[in-house]
Amino acid sequence: MVKNLLRDMDELDKIFKAYDIRGIYPEEINEELAYKLGKASAKILAQSANKKLVIARDDRSSSEKLLEAIIKGITDFGVDIINIGLSATPVFYYAVKEFKVNGGIMVTASHNSENYNGFKIVKENAMPIGTKGLEKIKKNISKNITTNSNNKGRTETKEILRNYINSILKLGQGNLQPSDLSDFTSKFNFNIEFDNDKDRIFFTDENNRKIDPDLISAILIHYCFKNAGKILYTPANSRIVKEEAIKNGNKIILSRIGHSFIKEIMAKKQIVFGCEASGHYYFKETEYMEAPLLVLMRIIEIMQETKKSLADLVNEFNKYYLERIEFEIVDTEKFKSQFKNIKKEYKKSAKISFLDGITVEAKDWRFNLRASNTEPLMRLTIEANTKELLEEQKEKLIKLIPFSF
Repeated sequence: MVKNLLRDMDELDKIFKAYDIRGIYPEEINEELAYKLGKASAKILAQSANKKLVIARDDRSSSEKLLEAIIKGITDFGVDIINIGLSATPVFYYAVKEFKVNGGIMVTASHNSENYNGFKIVKENAMPIGTKGLEKIKKNISKNITTNSNNKGRTETKEILRNYINSILKLGQGNLQPSDLSDFTSKFNFNIEFDNDKDRIFFTDENNRKIDPDLISAILIHYCFKNAGKILYTPANSRIVKEEAIKNGNKIILSRIGHSFIKEIMAKKQIVFGCEASGHYYFKETEYMEAPLLVLMRIIEIMQETKKSLADLVNEFNKYYLERIEFEIVDTEKFKSQFKNIKKEYKKSAKISFLDGITVEAKDWRFNLRASNTEPLMRLTIEANTKELLEEQKEKLIKLIPFSF
């Protein structure tokens, strides 16, 4: 029995990440696990008299079956459910807050490929359950949680997308209609993409140039956050984000990468805006939740106000040469041991930080190398004042650590 328990915990350790649960379907994530997760999450989240959770899913082929298993697990434990069905993650967050429930579970593996699936779990006010909460759920999954067959929870289905869109439009200047957010390509001559669960947004300008998310952040800070308060950034963000925040009279706060860490810090320190290089944007206006539609609306408003195209706006801030590279690695812990070689090489000529991976910062160049929180990958962000310097520093780094591009 002890051996089986240890084996189960080892298997759970593989899929429980820094701030959510992800794994390959059906080998690691399946209906049996989803049922146990439903019961375990209900036990942790639904502690008050009003025992109710919101559930939702993305559009992966495996998500509907996993959602059904979660519903059974939660209701078997005696907790009621509001099912909003197929949904974007930001809409799911909004539903948890709007319906004033104990928390919720979204079936999604975010940007991971189709063969993955997983779960994002939040507590009241759609705040992340955090590492400690995930640990409690993991321990409960490994136990045989008993249920009362006479005290089943109930399930109701609700639609909330229209309310969510209206809540975003209310944050604008009053010049935009819902059609502007759906027909922006013909009206404003640029395009966007979302990731699978639609909590990240990516822009392509009128010249079909993909825009680095940090340049969108710089535009937002410059035009929307003058003397606004505190701005959050991460080690993987370009220097332009930090520079624009300071230049426009704001205090900068550095955070680890990951929505769970960022939201906790933003709420605690009352930060007005936060961003990640991955295309996540966080606003105090939306209670620190990702709001890609708000980003889209702000960019459109800036374009209307300045009479500039997206390409022209981007060119104002596109002053550094930046490259982002990711590569698969089997043992991230073993790979991170190579950081000592980097520290030894650069300790006399640059500032070094280990807040999230390793960041090396010199006058004319910088890089951050870190392990992904959700995938077996290492991610490198490297930038410099000139293209030649970028290539020079990248070549030097390659010689220090055992990977290839």
